[in-house]
Amino acid sequence: MLTLDPFYTNLSLEDRALFAEIAECAMQLGYMPKKSKTEAIHYVFTSSRIRKKLLKFSIEQGKPVLNWSGSILFTQKGNEP
Repeated sequence: MLTLDPFYTNLSLEDRALFAEIAECAMQLGYMPKKSKTEAIHYVFTSSRIRKKLLKFSIEQGKPVLNWSGSILFTQKGNEP
């Protein structure tokens, strides 16, 4: 399994715990991290089953960034609002 250690090493202990919890929740929902093919530290969590992106972790200007595609949560069977 892909490790997110290169991303976590750039974070404070507080941020590391927060991002690790978010990553664990995403993986439990079936979204696995995939490293971007760029030199930048950039991971995208996607589902092979529905081929959608849920969220993205990246380091931009030395700071951690979380981009979230919230509408995806409601497209899976059984999660309709």
